[in-house]
Amino acid sequence: MSIRPQALPTRKLSLQYFAATAIASAFLSLPALVQGQTLPANNLPALAFTHVTIIDATGSAAQPDMTVLIDGGGIVAIDKTAKMQLPPSIQVVDATGKFLIPGLVDMHVHTSWDNYFVRPLMLANGITGTREMFAANFDAVKQRRREVDAGQLTGPRIFAAGPIVDGPGGPWPGSIIVTSAAEARAAVDKIKRDGYDFVKVYSALDREPYFAIADEAKKLGIPFAGHVPGSISTLEASNSGQKSLEHLYGISLSCSTREEELRKTPLSYVPE
Repeated sequence: MSIRPQALPTRKLSLQYFAATAIASAFLSLPALVQGQTLPANNLPALAFTHVTIIDATGSAAQPDMTVLIDGGGIVAIDKTAKMQLPPSIQVVDATGKFLIPGLVDMHVHTSWDNYFVRPLMLANGITGTREMFAANFDAVKQRRREVDAGQLTGPRIFAAGPIVDGPGGPWPGSIIVTSAAEARAAVDKIKRDGYDFVKVYSALDREPYFAIADEAKKLGIPFAGHVPGSISTLEASNSGQKSLEHLYGISLSCSTREEELRKTPLSYVPE
């Protein structure tokens, strides 16, 4: 097992990078507003949204003209506005014509977690949770978590992947390169021990290390997600417990009636 030196290449931000935040721009997001206070959640003043339409993201029909009461940083009551009796001193937001949805989660971000750009942009678009897909600066992630928990900053919850686990030829500095089952298990052990939330697998992994990662992750109770390596089918990845298949890599191949034939054809590798 080898660890590449930690020196990430500079990347330009693109519209695609922020595409996941755009879907929330038309909505009023309760968790974002609650977390938008620079106070610990249990010290926030009581707040009520009235005449709002609730979409609870369960598949249920929209619920119009509702009131949602927030206290201590959490929802304490939901009812029809006409039925809800509110204390006269409570802060009221008239949300007529607006929609209330659960906080959104951006499931694939790469950011340095600066104080002045990504964090407020996420909250402004209703994103209250994120999955950092390669926490190259894990110290910064942990610092942001502490500051948000203490009420010193506002920001989303961050679920952070450890260093990318890849095979020989993997392109990213900071990756853990593994060539055997033993090295793969050691990589998972280290990521778990260092306090990351999940393991990220990548495109150049061979079959033996990949399945060792899946087995070790299951034993240690840590999720694994990421790219589907070229050596693995999407069905195998799903059956092995991989939690997400990033960029839909391998999906088009698995939808082909010629999958077995095409899988034997060498493919050019384009990192992302």
